[in-house]
Parts: sequence; structure tokens; C-alpha cells
Amino acid sequence: MRILYVSTGSRAHDGKIVNELVRRGYDVHYALLRRDPTPLASSHVQTTCLGYDDSAGGGSARRMISFGLSYARSYTNLRRIIRSFRPHVLHATFIQTADLLSAVTGFHPLLLSPWGSDVLGYPRQSPIMRLLTQYVVGRSDGVFCDSDSVRRTLAELTGRAAKTIRVIPWGVSLDAFRQDNQIRLETRRELGLESNKVVIMTRNFYPVYGISFFLESLPAVLKDQPTAKLLMIGSGPLEQDLRQLARRLGIENSVRFLGEVAAAEMPRYLNSADIYVSSSLSDGTSVSLLEAMACGLPVVVTDVPANLEWVRDGANGLVARREDSKGLSDRITSLLGDEQARTEMSARNIAKVRERADWDANFTLIERFYHELAGEGPGW
Repeated sequence: MRILYVSTGSRAHDGKIVNELVRRGYDVHYALLRRDPTPLASSHVQTTCLGYDDSAGGGSARRMISFGLSYARSYTNLRRIIRSFRPHVLHATFIQTADLLSAVTGFHPLLLSPWGSDVLGYPRQSPIMRLLTQYVVGRSDGVFCDSDSVRRTLAELTGRAAKTIRVIPWGVSLDAFRQDNQIRLETRRELGLESNKVVIMTRNFYPVYGISFFLESLPAVLKDQPTAKLLMIGSGPLEQDLRQLARRLGIENSVRFLGEVAAAEMPRYLNSADIYVSSSLSDGTSVSLLEAMACGLPVVVTDVPANLEWVRDGANGLVARREDSKGLSDRITSLLGDEQARTEMSARNIAKVRERADWDANFTLIERFYHELAGEGPGW
């Protein structure tokens, strides 16, 4: 089967998905809107950059002209790929960009898999964004998303029956992301953290993740746990602002900004920690959260609806209100001070991920969706 996978070219998930398709024997063409700095592990993937560019400066007229030319170029390139590759299924991600471009080609079957912000954020910005969302979803032959909260919101926005939108969490590799005490000891020794309690956050530095609220929670945490250390893994446009905030708060010696970490190295850092924190303001199912849970970490998360599909307050983690630094500090402090609770939550999180977030099992559901949609083969 031939799968044309169209995406923004800026998501770490893309390579994981494309490589998995190749591993399972599919003929894959990966069409990305922008040049992706993350190389694919597989050399058996045809990859094309469609040439989309929305970065032009200048006045609004100039930007509109640049955008129009960029979109026309991307559309022409995608049509050319469809004609030559003749996919059985076109799988597109992110509604307002890659999905829109795929929808206007008129190709069927078209499978959409929204990421989260393209449902929870962009359609609420303007009536035009909402109309675009409705148009794209209306042209699709199948839709799946990674959380029930995204499914419900998408149904409300578009009028599509919620039961026709499937929920398939991406999941994590349970072979890679697992609790390993030997790795924990080795990594803590390498980091010089043998005697410290360690809090970890692995969200990139964008406004949607509310990281400033997390940093603002830390002075109170450190007052109660003065030897605690905070590992910040990620990158993004807010990095310098967050570093400056840490200095203003007087916690720079307790916070380590470790930058981006290769996917293969992430389990080491997660195993070195005692708890995981996400201060996100909006989210679908967070793969970062699932990775932490798979490594046996108890978690402190905000009350984003998708988080509540995975974390029950007091059972396998603690939940704080969004934009509530004091709530975060209270819960982080409480969990750091309760070893028995951490141990019990750790076991529950491992069990929950094994039950619901096994990458191999969940990807098989996506694979079945491909075959269901392919029907009699490719067509316009």
C-alpha cells in the first residue's frame, strides 16, 4: 500500500510515524510544507519539501502576495506528487495548513489527524479559521485524534458526529520508555544529583505550555525542599525570557536548562527524575506526559481536559488549575515530600500506559484505518 503523508515538517512525531510506516512495509512519500531539520531514520522514504513559506516580512499586502505564491507553489507540488506516486491513502496533519492543502487537491481517501492546537486554539481565533476547519473536515473521509476532548471540540466546531471521529492516542515505545533503576543511578551520578530530589519538565518553550507559571512556583518548592533540582528539557522562542525569569526569581542555581535531547536519550533523563510536571494551558494527549508515565514517574499536571483523561487527581498524579503557580507549588511540594504516594503513583502510571498507550498496539489501529479507507484504491 502507498501512503502519502503530508505534514508541517516541524513535528518530532512526523519522523516517528513515517519510519514506523516504512518498518511495517508501506511505500511512503513524505511531503512536508517546510524544510525539516530533523532527519528521518529510514533511507527508504521519498521526501519532498513543498516550499510553503509564511515568514515574509513587510506590509500586509506584501505578506499576502508572498503567502499566495507560496501556497500556489505548495499546491502545485502536492498535485504533482499525487499524480506520480498514486497513493492509496493521503494522511495529513494540522487542519489549517497541511490538511487544508490536501483537501483542496480533491484527492480521496483523505485521512486527517489533528495535533491539538489546530482544534483547541486556531478555530477560536476568528470566524475564518473556524470556516476553514469546517471545510477541511467536511472534505475528509476519516478523522482520528489523540484525545476525547479534542474529538468533542472538533465535533462541536464542525457539526461532524463525534462517533465518526476516532480516538487513537499516539502512544510511546514501551521498549524504550520504561522504568530502569540502573539507568536512574547512572544518570543521576553523571548529573551530580545522587542526593537530590529531581523534578523534570520536557515541554518546549512556547506560550501554550505555561512554563512561566511553573518557574514562578519553584521558590516556594525550594523553600520546602532546598536541595531539589529542576531539569528543563526543550527549546523554543521563550528560552531567554525563561532564563531571565529564573534569575529574577533567584532560582537559577537550582534550574538546569538542558536544551533539546535526542529521543533515544529521553528515557535516561526521565528515569533520573522523581516527578514530572506539565503546566500546559492547552493540549491534546501529551506524548511527553505518556513518556514520563511509562518511565514510572508520578506527575503534576494542569487541569487541561486531555490531561484528565490520563491523570486522576490523588490516584496517579496531582492536578492544579491552569495559570496557578501556588497550586503547582503546593502539589509539587506535597509529592516530593511523600515517598509512599510517589511509589504508588509510579506503579499505576506504568500500568495505565501499558494498557492504553502502547505505540505498537495503537499504531495498528491507524494501520487498520488505512486499509478501511483504501477500499478500491486511489482516486480523485
